[in-house]
Amino acid sequence: MQRKIRYRLIKIWLEMVVASILGVTFSIISFIGLGMVIGVFLYMLYEVPFWGNDSFWLSYSLFFIMGMFLENEYRPKEHYYTGIAGSYVDNPLTFRDDRDRIHMFLGFLLLVPSFVAANFRSLVRLLSLSIGIVPLDFITWILHSSYGSPLYFQRIDEENSISSHKVHTALQFLEEAKLICVDYKRHCCFLTVEGEEFLYS
Repeated sequence: MQRKIRYRLIKIWLEMVVASILGVTFSIISFIGLGMVIGVFLYMLYEVPFWGNDSFWLSYSLFFIMGMFLENEYRPKEHYYTGIAGSYVDNPLTFRDDRDRIHMFLGFLLLVPSFVAANFRSLVRLLSLSIGIVPLDFITWILHSSYGSPLYFQRIDEENSISSHKVHTALQFLEEAKLICVDYKRHCCFLTVEGEEFLYS
């Protein structure tokens, strides 16, 4: 039974790694594509050559990396006030529309860096599982312990000598695989329907 579960976990992990590698590949293409779009735009405006221009690509890469870090702090708003009557006509009586337009434009600029950062984080997390940083026995234990009733994080700490980073990595992997649902407000996790079928089918 345990061997069968481990085999299935490894199979899921391989499928997720392949998907992450494809995501990283598309991320690299997106990075280059966005750079070329910006380069063409600058060339049309200022006739600054960008292809083979080391200064341009270095500056672009630095700003892109800054965007990847900044996306962790960016939180989109539920509603934006963009101007008079919901249009983009500036309201001279307030600065709120100016701030909201800048905030919305920043979100647009961070679309590609966010996509790239998410794919690289996913791949790094999955590769950390591959080299035994998070034991398969521990992941299997989480699945079994989550059956029937919620598994509280306190119990994980009490019954396992595993660092919080490894616990977080294992929980994220199982949640991405849709085998468990993590409730961070209640500090617990529980099996999904897919998780129950995976464990006992």
